[in-house]
Amino acid sequence: MTIRDILEKRAGDSRPFLFFGDSVYSFRDFTRHVTRTAHGLLACGVQPGSGVALMLPNSPLWLILYCALQTIGAYAVPIHTFLRGNLLARILAHSDARFLVLDAEFREAWEEIRDRVPQIAHLLLAGASPDDGIHDRLSW
Repeated sequence: MTIRDILEKRAGDSRPFLFFGDSVYSFRDFTRHVTRTAHGLLACGVQPGSGVALMLPNSPLWLILYCALQTIGAYAVPIHTFLRGNLLARILAHSDARFLVLDAEFREAWEEIRDRVPQIAHLLLAGASPDDGIHDRLSW
């Protein structure tokens, strides 16, 4: 059973699925966020088989993005948020990712190395809250 199968099966379920801080997301809410995010990613050019690096803090948004990528057949390349400089550039250069979803908090780290990773063709800035909806917060 895939992530997509599980989410489709539970799409109408109002029981709690994810607890994060003071927030609680039901299966229904989570599935809605994943679906909207998947559509946003597709509109940005992410396709099945695309590699998408994720440099985000631990949050519901990270999990929503991961599930959205799995839903459309793309794959996530998790990037530790402490990475900077040569190590960050090397990991991105060897990742085959063409997209980078980046929290604005880490933009300076990206700007420092962007010339060393030309295969990252698309930078997508994300808000920290899934309630903002990544599809509303993505920018080129």
